[in-house]
Amino acid sequence: MRCIEKTLYTNGRIVTMDAAGTVAEAVLVAGNVIEAVGSKDGLAALAGPGCRTVDLKGASLYPGFIDTHSHASLYAMWKTHCRCPGIAHLEDVYPLIRKQAERVRDGDGIVVYNFDDTDIPERRGPTKRELDAVMPDRPVLVFHISGHTCYANSKALERIGVNPDAPFDDVNVFLGKDGLPNGYIAEEMAFKAMGELMPALEQERHKALVRECVAEYNAQGFTSAHDSAVGIGNLSAETVYRTYNQLYESGELNMRVYLATMEQPFRRLEPTGLLDGPGNRFVQYSAVKTLADGSIQAGTAAIPEGYFFDPSLRPGIIGTQDYWDEMVYHWHSRGRQLSIHCNGVGAIETIITAVERAQARCPRKDARHLIIHCQMATDEHVRRMKEAGILPSFYGLHVWNWGDRHRDIFLGPDRAARLDPAGSAVREGLPFSLHADTPVLPQMTMLSIHTAVNRETKGGAVLGPDQRISTLEAVRAYTSYAALFSHSEAWRGTIEPGKVADFVIPSEDILEAPAGRLKGIAFAAAIVDNRVVHGQLP
Repeated sequence: MRCIEKTLYTNGRIVTMDAAGTVAEAVLVAGNVIEAVGSKDGLAALAGPGCRTVDLKGASLYPGFIDTHSHASLYAMWKTHCRCPGIAHLEDVYPLIRKQAERVRDGDGIVVYNFDDTDIPERRGPTKRELDAVMPDRPVLVFHISGHTCYANSKALERIGVNPDAPFDDVNVFLGKDGLPNGYIAEEMAFKAMGELMPALEQERHKALVRECVAEYNAQGFTSAHDSAVGIGNLSAETVYRTYNQLYESGELNMRVYLATMEQPFRRLEPTGLLDGPGNRFVQYSAVKTLADGSIQAGTAAIPEGYFFDPSLRPGIIGTQDYWDEMVYHWHSRGRQLSIHCNGVGAIETIITAVERAQARCPRKDARHLIIHCQMATDEHVRRMKEAGILPSFYGLHVWNWGDRHRDIFLGPDRAARLDPAGSAVREGLPFSLHADTPVLPQMTMLSIHTAVNRETKGGAVLGPDQRISTLEAVRAYTSYAALFSHSEAWRGTIEPGKVADFVIPSEDILEAPAGRLKGIAFAAAIVDNRVVHGQLP
């Protein structure tokens, strides 16, 4: 008979994040599952001889953190393109295009991404003519940092079926004063360009890049992540599924993944049965992912009241209320979970209404549909989400990265002050999570927690102090609350018997640290399935 190896983590602060807020002295792990939590003397006696002992030397041990919205597999693909760093002026993007042109094959798109138009003095992106002057004979795409829009030259427009020299009737193709496409394309057109101009990755190359991404996530405390929008652009759902499963089978997957697949490939794959069954605890097929609007900072979020800098700019939702009522009902009635991107107040209202109507037609006690970003939710929306069983994942880092611009450009002071209303969720008793939406922003876990607690913008202002939350609530958003988003609270999210041995060791006890010092805390180690995947033990 094969004996299960036991590990005793002791002589530290075991911050369990359970409902009672228990802090213990030790945790005993049998194989990869937590057997007991308690005092160091009591667990040492329970462990018995031959137990491996990890002396924490006074360090704190937390549950492994769970990322509830990002795009790890897509991030891996973007790594083959040119990331736009912080630049001083618009013209600084042109050398990046020329440099990237040297790296890609003729015919493939020359892609620069993470370009932030309102972070430069010009407050705009390059026009079609400006890009043509830089690269007249090869297709160029400069993706906005949101990923929802991009700037294209004439060759790129031609490749997606847009005549650059003739009027084009599509809401996602912007026209200049001359009535011709000016190179700026949005949403479906931007995603089409992504699919047709960005070369597909070979499986082995994608696996290698995903391993790099997972290592970055581990360094930020993540032992699990939701990989969302699987199947978008040129990266097929099947490629992503194979990547994760092959890494798991070879013992190289150092993070558990919960895969939310775009609706079209989900519809295509559902009849195969691939998306059903229990799977395993490392690769799980999960929600149906879709988008109800665009991006606030790209000017495509559904904001019926209009943008602050231009009240006449009032983008609508993608589709209609009737469309969303039927689409939500379709998946809801089939027992599926939905993960729906909603930034603007119009999109949030539409999806809450659609879920309420689906529940009325087909009651489900524990559907846990997800509203992703949920940035402009009102207090009434928060109340209705709780009643309908909807879980919001707030894009809290927006307050830090774009908060000053939301106040001064996009939303104005009043609406910006309640951006990502975690404080309202706490007061209502609605569980929520926080995320970075990588690759839009890098994983910056402790800065995200710091921002939720302090509501500080990059410019040093405090944006909506009444939406501040405690450090405890912010950590819950990455642990016990986050586990709810994947219906996995029975086996992860806290340090309790029967749950998986996924832990992180921060450089300083997070709950004991002053609020102003949270962003400086790092992760000394991350442990997945009782294996150290980042850093080292004390």
